[in-house]
Amino acid sequence: MTRRKKDENVLLITVDCLRADRLSISGYPRNVTPNIDRLASEGLFFTQAYSVSPWTTPSFVSILSSTYPLMFDGDLSMQANRTSVVEILKHARYHTFGLTYHPYLLKATGFGNGFDIYRDITETFQRKYPRHTIRDEFENFVSHILGIDLRWRRIYDAAQLTREAIELIDDLEKPFFLWIHYLDPHWDYTFWRIPNGFNMIRYILLSSRRRRALKTRSLLGDKDIKDLIKINDSKIVFVDRMIGQLLHSLSNHNLIDDTHIIVTADHGDGFQEHGYIHHEYYLYQELLHVPLIIKTPFEKPSVIDHPVSLIDLSPTILDLVGIKKPSSFLGKSLMLLLQNKKDVSAVFSEEGQTIHLKPEIDWKKGTIRLNLNAKQICYINSGWKYIYSDTNQHELYNLTQDPFEKKNLINDERVVASNMRDAVIDHIQFNNSFKQTERQRVRERIKNLRTEIKALRIERPSKRL
Repeated sequence: MTRRKKDENVLLITVDCLRADRLSISGYPRNVTPNIDRLASEGLFFTQAYSVSPWTTPSFVSILSSTYPLMFDGDLSMQANRTSVVEILKHARYHTFGLTYHPYLLKATGFGNGFDIYRDITETFQRKYPRHTIRDEFENFVSHILGIDLRWRRIYDAAQLTREAIELIDDLEKPFFLWIHYLDPHWDYTFWRIPNGFNMIRYILLSSRRRRALKTRSLLGDKDIKDLIKINDSKIVFVDRMIGQLLHSLSNHNLIDDTHIIVTADHGDGFQEHGYIHHEYYLYQELLHVPLIIKTPFEKPSVIDHPVSLIDLSPTILDLVGIKKPSSFLGKSLMLLLQNKKDVSAVFSEEGQTIHLKPEIDWKKGTIRLNLNAKQICYINSGWKYIYSDTNQHELYNLTQDPFEKKNLINDERVVASNMRDAVIDHIQFNNSFKQTERQRVRERIKNLRTEIKALRIERPSKRL
């Protein structure tokens, strides 16, 4: 490993719903990711990277805090129990900037902690639509009829997000940490960008059938699935093009050689491989296997096939810039793999909800809490994958022979299943050892009371004359 320079920057690019098998460099037949592929060929390409959760909030909790989602009673707030890598970098005098605009990554839940500038959807709504109007009511009515949520048209697409990032880069002081999260592949949030080959009517009808299938848990026809994949590909192409523009701007500012560039995803997406579309609820490969590319100025290009977890991403970032990780970080630096050391975190992924048992979400209080009665945990080791569930039959897959998880071997490979189940039980007990302290519960209650009082809009009564 070459000696690190001082004041190296970090650019974290995350793409919503981007599956690992959608990269052309990974064998996808359509050339949808030329810029990401180029970055992978020039950097460290981790072919077996796994998200810690199949949906956005718990995934980023793990990415940013290097903790597991089900710890602290499933509380996903970044306010009390978890420390963000951004706070560590800020303490080390980094200039920190975040552009997310995701409705589940709000300042209210602590995702803005440590950022000098953090732009989320709340700020966008207030800036562009400061008051609730009759127009909002009409949009809600039309959304219900068409099966498309028109509110999400206010979310920035990849072009708008990239423009903001480039404007920031023009004025950034070094060293900086910039996180940009592209939402476009997520169906609901950027639906207005209609791809070539689709007219508005066809697109709206497909969206309506998709929403109905989600609501009724019914199956779509093969033609609809192919169309959904085609639309998803077109959005990935668009995001990839914007990533290319962002990297070009870095190059124009002579920042490429002083910047660690990371590309990954929060989770994947389902196209009925296991009888469902969208994501959440399940722990199959299409939802957890994500891209991970790290292009760093002091490492030669390399392909790493060892299974890795995104819980190790923040410790890796700190290692890259020469900052000691805090004791609260559970993960380890992935740079250890380049030293032929296999001492990285075991691959566990978690979920805390099912179709019928939902998490607790209260946006006004800034609360997102997983349902501990609906725990699902998967463990990947030596080509095997074990899925534990509080509510369903456990599953075991041989990923080497069955990468698409079609044959459950839970009753055929009892020794393997028993050993992996023991590891999962140990993991659950480890998570359970991290509870909210009484002080943390009091702080949370005080915060909730302040929110409730503010919501009441208590006014002093006027004096009688």
